[in-house]
Amino acid sequence: MSITRKNHSVINKNNNNSVDYLHYLHQTFNKPFPSIKYQYTSTKEIEKIISSLKSKNSQGYNELSINLLKIGSPYISSPLCHICNKILSSGISPTRLKYAVIRPIFKKRDRCDMSNYRPIPLVPSFSKVFEKMYQHLINNILVDEEFGFRTDSSTNTATFNLMSEMIDALNKKKIVGGIFCDLKKHLTL
Repeated sequence: MSITRKNHSVINKNNNNSVDYLHYLHQTFNKPFPSIKYQYTSTKEIEKIISSLKSKNSQGYNELSINLLKIGSPYISSPLCHICNKILSSGISPTRLKYAVIRPIFKKRDRCDMSNYRPIPLVPSFSKVFEKMYQHLINNILVDEEFGFRTDSSTNTATFNLMSEMIDALNKKKIVGGIFCDLKKHLTL
């Protein structure tokens, strides 16, 4: 049994040779994976990120809101810059920044039905600063086929891209098939 992909690369599934699979993966994508290049951030950049955050009074487990972070920005931007640069250089993000308080937000219909609630994670305000800082890195490492985690990209963009590729293939008299999976988030308390 074999798998065929772009550039007519073929892999024999019965052969478990990892070199063949690596070759297949390299041939699968339009361009090779870029190396991650980062630049250290500056205090000014951290202050700019903090001021760009949407003002909110909601807070994560550390009980520090974005509004309070904005007020204290001149005093904490330098130590925060140092922490950001340490995270970038080590590649290790502090575990505490990954914690979130989950709040169920009612969507519609019956309030007794748990599927009518949407889980909203409230992350620490510092996490939002690091998230903004990471955005320029993420755009460099994601392949073109990835539509999540990007600005100006949505399910509409993904759908348009899929339809364009399907129509192009059909116009070239190729067989088109797809496997679709609907994943539904469940809230359990």
